[in-house]
Amino acid sequence: PATLDGHIFKRWTDTEEVTLEAYHSLKKLDQWLAPFVSDQSPTSQFSMLPEAELFRQINQVVPNLFTWIRRAPPEDMEALRRIVASILANAQEQDEGFQDAIVPGDQSSVLYWLVNAAEPEERETFF
Repeated sequence: PATLDGHIFKRWTDTEEVTLEAYHSLKKLDQWLAPFVSDQSPTSQFSMLPEAELFRQINQVVPNLFTWIRRAPPEDMEALRRIVASILANAQEQDEGFQDAIVPGDQSSVLYWLVNAAEPEERETFF
């Protein structure tokens, strides 16, 4: 199966004149994406690695993520890369059990508090 949805491109070619330049741009995009969407890629649809799972989950809950990324200034993209890299670097660390002390239904709210409202000393003394 192709990465780019053929139905979308069929509609595009039906409604607009497709130039050789546009075709070459799509070919270049295909070349850029190929190693990342390969079945052997760490982030492929078949991968169970933490980075694949993280990006699948983010994509599900942030429906406009592609648009945000396309428009994000370089400093926001760099911040996103740093944060994701830090999260993934610690993904294999032994959990200290804090999450288990919170009922599953409240875990996302407590995470929100830790990220957005808790002061550094509150995060440090959390449990």
